[in-house]
Amino acid sequence: MQRPPLQFVLDHNFPYQVVYGLDWPPYLRLTGLKDIAPQLVDEPDDWRILLQLAARGDVDGYITNDAAMLELPEEMVALSRTMLTLVVTMGVGHNPVRATGLLMTYLPEIAKRTLYRSPRRSTIYRLSAAQLGQFQLRPNQRLDKSLSQDWHEGCADC
Repeated sequence: MQRPPLQFVLDHNFPYQVVYGLDWPPYLRLTGLKDIAPQLVDEPDDWRILLQLAARGDVDGYITNDAAMLELPEEMVALSRTMLTLVVTMGVGHNPVRATGLLMTYLPEIAKRTLYRSPRRSTIYRLSAAQLGQFQLRPNQRLDKSLSQDWHEGCADC
């Protein structure tokens, strides 16, 4: 018997565009909170949302861009009482392009890890994008590194 796809639910303030128009792997299904549990959209306490989603039995993860919930004891206690995977996009604010990019990059692997995790337990993934400056190099920085490695490889006294 084949297991149904993992279901991850997007928080109501998460860019909804990721549900439609993107080709997710067959083992993964995304749903909006407003589609699966519209009564929870106006719920101010994330811990209640986590517990109610877990109680459904068909939800495997919750995706949000509300990183503040990671600092709230009630939310962390509630999450620890579930088997949900919590995915938080960090530092993207309400920028739908950046948040969607992070999910497209990491969610398939997160879903695989959730699927094969044994024993099943709650887990948090904090996704963040580096600032562009962290990727920037000048050619001489690469040359300096390359020359330094060559020098150490040829040095018998190092």
